[in-house]
Amino acid sequence: MDAFRLTARQIEKLKALHRKQRDRRFADRIKGVVLLGSGWSVASVSQALLVDEKSVRLWLEKYRQGGVDELLALMYQGKEPSLTEEQQEQLAKHLDENTYLDSNAIRHHKELKSNCGRKRVNINGAVDIDTLETVTDFTKSVNSQSTIRLLKKLEAKHPDAKKIHLIVDNATYYKSKLVKEWLKTSRIKLHFLPGYSPNLNLIERLWKFFKKKILYNEYYETYEEFLAACKNFFRCRTKYRDELRSLLTENFHQYQIT
Repeated sequence: MDAFRLTARQIEKLKALHRKQRDRRFADRIKGVVLLGSGWSVASVSQALLVDEKSVRLWLEKYRQGGVDELLALMYQGKEPSLTEEQQEQLAKHLDENTYLDSNAIRHHKELKSNCGRKRVNINGAVDIDTLETVTDFTKSVNSQSTIRLLKKLEAKHPDAKKIHLIVDNATYYKSKLVKEWLKTSRIKLHFLPGYSPNLNLIERLWKFFKKKILYNEYYETYEEFLAACKNFFRCRTKYRDELRSLLTENFHQYQIT
C-alpha cells in the first residue's frame, strides 16, 4: 500500500489543528496523517508513534476512501475507520522483504544493503503465554479459510484439552459465517477483546519482537532466505525464551470506576 501526499496547505492546516489539540490520542492521529502525507511509510509512522501498524493502515485506507476531512472527522469523534473483510485481509499481519533500520543504525549512520522486494510473508499465529509455545500458519492471505486452518492446528496441538480458550481481536474473519459454523463442533472458544485495543493483545508484543529480530538491520539476498529466517524464528524460539518471558506478561494498568 503506497503512501499518499498532502499539499503544503493541507499540512499547515493539520499542524495548526495539532497545536490546538489537548487530546493526546487525537493529536497523535493528526501527526500520523501528516507523516503519511509527507511520504513516511506505514512502518515508520507506526514506530514513530508507537502504535499498531494495522491502525495506521486503517487511517491510510480511510483517507483513500473519503479524503483527509472524512478521516479527521472520524478521528475527532473517537471512532476508528471500518473496512470490508476483503480490505482487512489485505491489511492483516504481513511482512515485506525490505530492510528496516532501527534508531541505532540511523544514529550511527550504519550502512545496510536493501532491496525493493515486494513479496510478502503472511503469518497467522497464536501464542500460549504460559508455555511460550506458538502455533503458526504461513499463508497467502489471512482470511476465514486460513483462520480455520490455524484453529485446526491448535486443536491438534492440544488433543486432550476439553476446551481451548483463544483470545482474539475483532478482525472480521474471526466473526465470519464460515468460522462461526466451524466453531459449532470445535473445542475452541473465542474471547473477543474490546475494539481497537492492541495494547491488550499480547501476541502484538510477539509480532513486534519478531520483526525486531528478523527485519531490523537485516538484509536478505533472496525471498527464500527471508522466508527461511521467518520460519526459523519460531523453530528456535527457545533462544529468546528469557526475553519473551519478561515481554509476554499480563502486567496491565487496572482502574476502578466508582
